[in-house]
Amino acid sequence: RRQVPGASCRETAAVCPPPTRWAPELPGCARDMSRFVVLLLPIALAAGMQLPRRGVLAAAVGLDLQRLAVPPAFAAPPIYDPSISVYAILQAQRTTQRLLADEDTFRTMVAIGLPTGSLQMPPQLLFSSFKKLEDTVSDPGAFMDAAIEYVEYTRDANDLVELAALDRKNGDPNDPRTAIAVQDHLDRSMVAARGAAKALDKMVPLLGPVAGPASMK
Repeated sequence: RRQVPGASCRETAAVCPPPTRWAPELPGCARDMSRFVVLLLPIALAAGMQLPRRGVLAAAVGLDLQRLAVPPAFAAPPIYDPSISVYAILQAQRTTQRLLADEDTFRTMVAIGLPTGSLQMPPQLLFSSFKKLEDTVSDPGAFMDAAIEYVEYTRDANDLVELAALDRKNGDPNDPRTAIAVQDHLDRSMVAARGAAKALDKMVPLLGPVAGPASMK
């Protein structure tokens, strides 16, 4: 039997076979399309054809591409959560405090080329993270000034410690100038780390209730 335009699958059973375990009941003739795709997909892949993934998957399961392109009603735009940035700032403070509390170990590990483990330079945070918190802190002006200081200090601290590692790696270990260059970059990186710590000490109290109990630790 030939399918009559406008006829349903029930009216043209020869064209649209009954549903099975592998081809459940689908609207219209989507079931036949899904079978067609499932049968030809391995052949096409074996031949190295570049198939549109979205189109193949949609046809295989009988989805409506137009509906697939529209997000569900409950998919609201993401809402900015200030606690995410607050947590990052508090974590940065803990990381910096841990580093400065064991500075000698950090310097030794970098100088001999070993991993520093939990001792890390202050993390570099995006300035946009601080900017999003500007309207939630108790003193926006002072907070943003400290944020600028933190961004600059952390950039310098991380760049300088990387230079120290490169000095050790690329320099001649028998040349005293190598050790001098490593120590110089480490000295300057620790100065920058202490500057970042001071900037954090200025920012954290300004977070106020946004930071919650963690800001009091």
